[in-house]
Amino acid sequence: MSPSKGQRRTSRGGGGAKAKPGAAKRGPDREQARRLGLLVFGVLFLVLFVGFAVAQGLGKPSVPSGSIAIVEDIPDGATAPFDKPFTDCNGDEVTPDLGEITQGEFDCAFEQVVAASGSKKAPKPGSKQFDELKETTTSSMLETIWIQGLAAEKGITVSIEEVEDELKKLKDQNFKTDAEFNEFLETSKYTEQDVNERVKIQVLSTKIQEELAEGAATPSKEEIQEYYDEAKAEQFTSPPTVDARILIVKDQKDAEAAKAALETDDSEANWKTVIEKYGESAAQAQKGGLQEKISEEQFAGPVGKQLFAAPVGTVEGPVKYSTAGYLVFEVEKKNPETVQPLKEAEAQIKSQLGQQSQEAAFNDFVSGFQSLWKSRTFCADGYVIEKCSNFESDGRSPEADPACYEADPKAPAEACPAPVIQAKPALPGTISVVSPKGEALAQRPRPVGLEEGSEALSLEGLPPGVTTGAPPPAP
Repeated sequence: MSPSKGQRRTSRGGGGAKAKPGAAKRGPDREQARRLGLLVFGVLFLVLFVGFAVAQGLGKPSVPSGSIAIVEDIPDGATAPFDKPFTDCNGDEVTPDLGEITQGEFDCAFEQVVAASGSKKAPKPGSKQFDELKETTTSSMLETIWIQGLAAEKGITVSIEEVEDELKKLKDQNFKTDAEFNEFLETSKYTEQDVNERVKIQVLSTKIQEELAEGAATPSKEEIQEYYDEAKAEQFTSPPTVDARILIVKDQKDAEAAKAALETDDSEANWKTVIEKYGESAAQAQKGGLQEKISEEQFAGPVGKQLFAAPVGTVEGPVKYSTAGYLVFEVEKKNPETVQPLKEAEAQIKSQLGQQSQEAAFNDFVSGFQSLWKSRTFCADGYVIEKCSNFESDGRSPEADPACYEADPKAPAEACPAPVIQAKPALPGTISVVSPKGEALAQRPRPVGLEEGSEALSLEGLPPGVTTGAPPPAP
């Protein structure tokens, strides 16, 4: 028999909501809550569990009266180690149970979300802000259930000592005294049990991420070599550079006088003297104006071309140098192109390929995770969101202008989403170990040369390997 309202409480709570424009200015206590970031879970959930559209669940059990959602197939022990009865925000003694979110649990979590938003009191029911905070609360509570359920299925556990150690770190980083921490609890509507539960979720989430990273494939020597060969020119090759003495003079006449003085004596000592006399900044005189390993890109345009074309040991200029004035220079040394050998680049390549592998494994995990746990989740009327199996989409994008879906809008929408999701194929031949997703194929409404009623097709302007998809002309 399910406990009545106020007699059960699951180990979960609301996530952080962004403050609305015009909200009251937050004092030091609000700032403490913000810095703690609801013990970093709001950010963690955004990173770890991005939204995916998933299939509807097969069964639709009813949600008990007095509750807002149920989650099926929660493994035993998912609430450990904080599974003892405790007092909730309403002063009721409750026992942790992840299978059902009661109205009392939701009300406590909603208060925390309202406090995190910066509002002094809850917005009026039925208002847009109220609905947003309500959805944020429901979503966050479901996410915390899913994380604990997943961890229990994978045999990932957390000890009370681990939670205490992590909480101590968070308190040391964000609060100077226990009084400040207690003030945070009061203003954020958190109990010590709530804090412990959120730290527990953080530790579990970190362990899940670590397990996923360990399961990612390790790049082979062949893959590392392939990556190096493909990226050598762009990532592991340094272009030619020059070492040159440079003087920038504002006035052309002074620049010509400076050049004449340097042509008679181009020693480092004289470069310093000339720079101090004609230069815009005395700092240029350091090392006699010598700048080492200058790339052509540093002096783009005609200046860079002249700098790299000039012979070694000859004073050149004056050359117009944008609005800075005129440039007088002397190339001291030309440095050839250098290529970093594979042995030196191997660690960097291995790290990059490892990150790609982890990202791919993580994306696969997230898709399956969301699909599975959504199929186990059922929400009561008034609390149904996309994370619920009984959610039915109206096909409207939440980011789209409402006018896109109105028959006779007062003001037409500037832009509306496409009625179908457009495929984004890669340009043939661009998928590689360096670029696993390849280069996006340019989408056109009609290939170049294909006209209405034409008998012949022209492939001019299309990438290699791309066909028009139209039948060949008749013989």
